Amino acid sequence: MSPVVSVLLPSYNHARYLRAAIDSVLAQSLDALELIIIDDASADESWSIIEAIDDPRVKASRHDTNAGAHATLNEALAQAGGEFVAILNSDDIYSPGRLQRIVDEMRAHDAGFAFSDLRFIDDAGTPCPDHERARDYRDACAWCAPRPATDWFLSGNLAVTTSNFVFRRSLAGEIGEFRPLRYTHDWAWALEAAARTPLVWLRGEALLDYRVHPSNTLSEGDRWRHIHENAFIQIVAIARIDRIMQAQGDQRPIDDPICALLKNPSGPPAVTLALLLAPYLRKFGRFTVPTKPRCKPTPFRPMADGGPSNSRPVQRWIAARSPASARSPGWRIGRTPRRRCSSSAGRQWSACAS
Repeated sequence: MSPVVSVLLPSYNHARYLRAAIDSVLAQSLDALELIIIDDASADESWSIIEAIDDPRVKASRHDTNAGAHATLNEALAQAGGEFVAILNSDDIYSPGRLQRIVDEMRAHDAGFAFSDLRFIDDAGTPCPDHERARDYRDACAWCAPRPATDWFLSGNLAVTTSNFVFRRSLAGEIGEFRPLRYTHDWAWALEAAARTPLVWLRGEALLDYRVHPSNTLSEGDRWRHIHENAFIQIVAIARIDRIMQAQGDQRPIDDPICALLKNPSGPPAVTLALLLAPYLRKFGRFTVPTKPRCKPTPFRPMADGGPSNSRPVQRWIAARSPASARSPGWRIGRTPRRRCSSSAGRQWSACAS
């Protein structure tokens, strides 16, 4: 009989945490599962721990050379046979009823992608609610809670980690593989999911323990790569906004979701974002700014070299997509010279008004 859920567990140098992660899967109340473990050429005792597992639900293999998180996930995903697919990184822990609870909710709402609240734990497995990332997560949840599902992955990666992903295998067939991104492959995939299927967020139920420790990938200091990948996420989000709104049944004006995008605290420097957006924005020809923006303005501060303000490319994009009745004379790009708008173009949008 085919499993209901295929759990993908990519393993890399987490021997200290690995057994707890595996046991948390095998102890699930939903027994009809398979656990696909791929060790990505760990240099510690991880493979010895995996080889010692004696359970018919486990399928394990090992790389001779390190392939990276996204490639390992894609390989495991290709082996999945369940109706649903879940992911657990080798340093995180499922709560015992996680999979049954989420599968029931996904079936009840005919959803293709789901995630739950999570709890931050430290290197020793002790809850750490005062960790900086835990505080940021609580703030993100509080901001997203009253808002439509459209905003959940525009304002940030509300799922936090691939360990929090549960999705239908048929959805993976539509989206395809995880992108070759080191820090944001999870977020990029979640945006693609949001553009195709209703989302389920199990609030108030911390069904995953997410471990923060010095060897977390996000703790790495490659600042430029973080900037580059976050800029790419902005591009993906803007390109998918229409489809995300449609998939989530969102009837709001387009500038409301754009406000959620601007809320994202991990956005890259504006100059990087503007350069990456330029080819996409030029397709619209002429851009104007809404007379009454729905985002809280802050005083305009021109760049030191006299260039455009930080957010004008996004403002122009919003205006180009707004109804004609909401437009006012504003900026022009292309062959026509730029000129300053008489009202809101001289302001920088920074956060939603509510």
